[in-house]
Amino acid sequence: MFSYYKKLIQKLFYKDSNYYCERGIARGNNNVEEALKDFNIAINIDKENINAYNNRAVLNNNLGNYYDALNDLNHVTKLNENFADAYNNRGNVRSNLNDHREAIKDYTKAISIDSNNAYYFNNRGASKFTLKRYKEAEKDFTEALKLKEDFSEAYFNRAMAKYNMKMFKLAIKDFNKLFELNIHDSAIYIQRALCFYELADYDNAISDLQYVIQTDIHQTLAYYTLGNIYERIGRFSKAIKFYNLALDLDPFDANMYFKCGLLYSKLNNNQKALEKLNQAIRLDPYLTEAYVERSKIKLKNSKILDAAEDLAKAMDIDPNMTAALV
Repeated sequence: MFSYYKKLIQKLFYKDSNYYCERGIARGNNNVEEALKDFNIAINIDKENINAYNNRAVLNNNLGNYYDALNDLNHVTKLNENFADAYNNRGNVRSNLNDHREAIKDYTKAISIDSNNAYYFNNRGASKFTLKRYKEAEKDFTEALKLKEDFSEAYFNRAMAKYNMKMFKLAIKDFNKLFELNIHDSAIYIQRALCFYELADYDNAISDLQYVIQTDIHQTLAYYTLGNIYERIGRFSKAIKFYNLALDLDPFDANMYFKCGLLYSKLNNNQKALEKLNQAIRLDPYLTEAYVERSKIKLKNSKILDAAEDLAKAMDIDPNMTAALV
């Protein structure tokens, strides 16, 4: 009888390693410090609790404590070499450390253990994408979508892989699928607009970008891309308008000042052109194109010595600028 009550008391009041591990998981990202404490207690109680190590590693990875996370996951894979999630998580850590080749090895190991996990394929594809192995990345994103048909991240990633392979129409199909899934993030509209831009479908590109700036006025890339479109179709005044709106949000972009200066020059507004080119050069003293364009304006104004000085500076920066002098 005494033995029965002793066991009952232990069951009611004694908290084992798994209890603290589960509590840490429940606390998760909402209470990171307490969750870490729980995982530490779980590990102190049971040095072989792989779930505690694994989950502590995930939290440390999220906190940017990559080497602490790596140590835990190395330990887990020693304790259980068939724990697929640990390899995936170690791949995530290595990805954050920009060690994508090793990350791919970990994701591949995770897939070899569990080939039915869409996230493993998507993560491996993301590392391959970063290494510009776009075709391989596309295959991984496709495998992820076979396993999880509503996997929005994989659709976006596959679209970006197709975009980088200049498969613009196919990329648009994937972006459209995201809209079918009722996901209307600005980034999707911007990236689809860039596809339309590459296909010279400027009306649809403008439509997407106008939607973006109506819903979020802080999208610098949308203004910049609108500027590019209007520049390409020869509507320079409108292009300048959007470049200036982009500069309101990012006043340190030397290239954008250069583009404005170039267009003002084409509109024969030399004063405005010089202002923009001077600012471009202040921000980037090695922007050779700005020196060349400024020299052309100075020549128009009969400032021959000043023009020659700008050309000499351009040649100092890039001796291959001979073509620009013609």
